[in-house]
Amino acid sequence: MGIRATIGPARVWLLSAVLAMSAVALYAGPLRSLEAIAAPFQLPWWTVAIGYALAEVLVVHLQFRRDTHSFSLSEIPLVVGLFFLRPDELLLALLAGSAVALVLHRRQSLVKLVFNLATLAVVTSLAVILFRLIVGLGDPIGPAGWLGAMSAAIAADVVSLLLITLVVWLAVGRPPDVVKLIGSGTVASFFNTCLALVTVTVLWVRPAASWLPLVLAGMMVAGYRIYGSVRQKHESLEVLYGSTRDLQDTQDLEALTTTLLAQARAMFRADRAEIVVFAAGAGPAYRVVLNGDDEPRLTGSLDLDPREGVWARVAAERRGLQLPRPIPNDRLREHFGQDGIRDLAAAPLFSQGAVVGLLIVANRRSDVTTFGPDDVQLLETFANHASAALENARLVERFRRQAEDSRHQALHDRLTGLPNRTLFRDEISAALDRASAHGFAVLLMDLNKFKEINDTLGHPNGDRILIAAADRLRDCLEPDDIVARLGGDEFGILLANVASPDAALARGRDLLAAFTAPFTVQGLELEVGASLGIALAPSQGTDPDALLQRADVAMYDAKGSLRGCAVYAAAHDPYSPARLTLLGDLRRALAEGELGVLFQPKVDLRDGRILGAEALVRWHHPTRGEVSPDQFVSIAEHTSLLRPLTLHVLDQA
Repeated sequence: MGIRATIGPARVWLLSAVLAMSAVALYAGPLRSLEAIAAPFQLPWWTVAIGYALAEVLVVHLQFRRDTHSFSLSEIPLVVGLFFLRPDELLLALLAGSAVALVLHRRQSLVKLVFNLATLAVVTSLAVILFRLIVGLGDPIGPAGWLGAMSAAIAADVVSLLLITLVVWLAVGRPPDVVKLIGSGTVASFFNTCLALVTVTVLWVRPAASWLPLVLAGMMVAGYRIYGSVRQKHESLEVLYGSTRDLQDTQDLEALTTTLLAQARAMFRADRAEIVVFAAGAGPAYRVVLNGDDEPRLTGSLDLDPREGVWARVAAERRGLQLPRPIPNDRLREHFGQDGIRDLAAAPLFSQGAVVGLLIVANRRSDVTTFGPDDVQLLETFANHASAALENARLVERFRRQAEDSRHQALHDRLTGLPNRTLFRDEISAALDRASAHGFAVLLMDLNKFKEINDTLGHPNGDRILIAAADRLRDCLEPDDIVARLGGDEFGILLANVASPDAALARGRDLLAAFTAPFTVQGLELEVGASLGIALAPSQGTDPDALLQRADVAMYDAKGSLRGCAVYAAAHDPYSPARLTLLGDLRRALAEGELGVLFQPKVDLRDGRILGAEALVRWHHPTRGEVSPDQFVSIAEHTSLLRPLTLHVLDQA
């Protein structure tokens, strides 16, 4: 049995040269002087060469990882040549017959051809030497000849296997499964050699009956091929079952696509796998390609020419097809050759009973096999599982997007697309968690007299102004800043890494400056101003609600004082705990007469005459001492105590 490597890295050249020199040395040494053994007749060397050629053509190809190994009946011409040819004629027949088959039938590259022929020459030379050592002990057609032929064939097989293991190791960095190869190879070599010995015996005793072993050889070739087919189907089914489990466990569409392509490549021993999705609705066709060791590559807006026939045929017939190597159609061969595709198999992908795309595997990892009908049938089964998995993943992806859209709508303003109050509050909370190293500022902005614009021009035009205002605010912010619409004409702004009042005021004035340019609505230029309040975190609040409330107080302070922009001050906050306490004390002070009046003269500076006096209210608190008018007058102005305070001062005056 012969085993032929089908890999060819550059380092194999060195090993091939060593093998070739070894074969020359063996021939020049012990083989050159050997004559043929005493057989009833000698066969022409070219008949054995034909046997070697047929052995290389009628092979069974088994795949081990990325490497294809060919199991043949090469023991028959080897054993026949040991008995009926001189060693030099046997080597000539071996090299001539094998070279013709490897070049014309397998189309092997030069490096593979040289390696395989050098390997054959070395192992055959060793087989001849071993055979002659054993057959000289007895009758060539008796037990000595049987033992010699069996030992020579098995030794040739083992040495060839070791050389193959070495070259695979050099090429891909890891050896094939040597134990498995030795086990199956030795068994096959034993039975092949038995058939060869039967052939030799028939030729030696009764040449006219030589057709009987040929029939038996044909049956063994058929048996090997059945074994190879069953083994390949078994391995493919194992991969299919494992792939089905993996596909069911993967819900992410992108990860599923990558897994599907990788499994298709492994199952069909292909270098390339791709998914082609036909155009649907307004969406273009596209494909995802996994080629070699590259990452999956997405190609959008794919132009699928229906004249190619491949896509149209798969979609119309709803079944797979194969284009074996070489692709028979010249136009298709040229078209696929642009992508480096030598052969391919394709199967349809379904969604709700309709063909929506293709699953394609291409470039079989072998120079001796290509895609056939069995591959198409298996690919169709795999594509059906893939279609179901992709459909489930698309449904999950659709539900996920709907959930994300619903969440986005729940947390964003529909008119401006800005975050709403809920999301803005969450952003403040997150910023507070990060505020140990840097402070930040929370701003509330309110458009001035926006209600008049809505009432005069209508809500649609008011919405246009809100959208334009949101765009202007976006343009003024840094990448880490956040702007939100809190409701009506009120906007919230988070300025990251702004910790000081001066820095916050400077940024606030920049924001207000964006509103100096008029807004154009229906040909009208409208002046729309704004008021802005600032609260600093964490110094003026350590939770979102407190910061928003204090920014709101500062905004109304800015609006009332016409300053446009103001930083929160506790003294101006009518809702602070201290001011609430002072409000109760003021109510009690008015009732108990604690407030007094001082008079400040008003003098004419021209002549020094006193023209009148200004009454100034003063409050001497029993525990606080003197309370400044700035503290309690502003409280009265924002509450119902302003009128009682005014009347009290008038009464005292």
